[in-house]
Amino acid sequence: MFECKTLAELVDFIETQIDNESFLNHIENGHWISISSMEFVSKVHRLASALSARGVKKGTCVAIISDSSPFWLIVDYALQSLGAVSVPIFANISSSNLSFELEDAEIKYVYIASQEKFDQLAAYFENMELVLIKDIEAKGQNIEKLDDFYADNIDYEKPLIDENDLATIIYT
Repeated sequence: MFECKTLAELVDFIETQIDNESFLNHIENGHWISISSMEFVSKVHRLASALSARGVKKGTCVAIISDSSPFWLIVDYALQSLGAVSVPIFANISSSNLSFELEDAEIKYVYIASQEKFDQLAAYFENMELVLIKDIEAKGQNIEKLDDFYADNIDYEKPLIDENDLATIIYT
């Protein structure tokens, strides 16, 4: 029996115990698109590798500003695989609360998947190490499109992650 004690171990569980061709689904251009369990695991590992190469490591806080989607999960589990800390940001956050959360969690990396929120928050992203975008039109030295950001090879060391390590910060 597979026993998961950390969120990072869920990726190992999926890789070894689940074979599902329609593991995650989303609508793209009016059509349902499926992501298999193996594709999910591959994307998680390839994204973790790319994030690691850009400086994300155990304990690094990374903001996620996105509606629920398979890509939100891929980003979150890539972070968990590195021992990084995901910091989901509520979509309707006020500017003052956003400023507090970004500063309090020492955010230098962000994943964002809303053009409207990106446009509203662009000033906050200028000094970030990395702004990873999905379905957004934006350019900048620190901006990368998620679809182009995945590493070609899986090349990162999994850190030792303890069940008591911080996995996420949710501000309420």
